[in-house]
Amino acid sequence: MAPWGVLLWMRSTTGQVPPAPRPAATLRSTSPSPTEITPLHRGPWGELEYSRILIEPPEEFITANYTKPDAIHWVFKNYSESSLATLWENAGLTATQRAFLAAPSRRQVTPEAILILPDRDFIIGLSPESRGKIYAALAEFSENSAQYEPYRLRNDAVPQWFDSFILSNAKFN
Repeated sequence: MAPWGVLLWMRSTTGQVPPAPRPAATLRSTSPSPTEITPLHRGPWGELEYSRILIEPPEEFITANYTKPDAIHWVFKNYSESSLATLWENAGLTATQRAFLAAPSRRQVTPEAILILPDRDFIIGLSPESRGKIYAALAEFSENSAQYEPYRLRNDAVPQWFDSFILSNAKFN
């Protein structure tokens, strides 16, 4: 309804007399251009006209590339097989979980580090305690950016974000 209100307000402020409505036979059957205003039949409600407005872009204009997450990789610098096994034990991983991470397709060993390639389902299946211990170890290395510099959101800082806006404090309670 807001677009109609704007159109009526614009008409009342410009003082222009609306054009006479076209006879039904000459009304366009195709959609007008975005800037074209098309009058409609006159009726007991008065004179109406319409113009196209954009509500949302067509599906083909929306790309979903941002939803594809990067491949997950864990880098353990200066870890040996035995120190990694100790971490898995301290994290409380099951024998099945350890075997999953030991698969040759899931790991790369270099002189500097051991690279582990877990998948999302594996990570989601970890207990919060196990995930916390593994992430604490990953946080030691800048190569593990999600754990090294995680996104933090302080709840008590929310009112500061809006200091330059005029908002009621009731919105934050």
